[in-house]
Amino acid sequence: MQKFIAIALLVIFVFPLQMNAQEEEKGGEFSIDINLRPRFEYRNGYSYPRLETDKPSAFISNRARIGANFDNGFLSARIAAQDISVWGQKRQNDNDGARTTMHEAWA
Repeated sequence: MQKFIAIALLVIFVFPLQMNAQEEEKGGEFSIDINLRPRFEYRNGYSYPRLETDKPSAFISNRARIGANFDNGFLSARIAAQDISVWGQKRQNDNDGARTTMHEAWA
């Protein structure tokens, strides 16, 4: 009887492990990318003659994007959000999120 229990336990624990060893692990590739693009502009009559009353202006605009990619051979997906603002125009503690938008989302 002890021999039967030992063989039964061996079959119960070893057989499933052999079955799992035959299956191929399928994992996916996951990556995150960040894109920051500040741009300085100095406007002083570009594309049209400047009037006497016009003053030149200088500012820095910023575009920040963060994206997540997933690919496992069967399914590819990407989601990306972006924030566009002008330096000094948005308060630092402004959590409104009106300038943050979904740029890209597909699968």
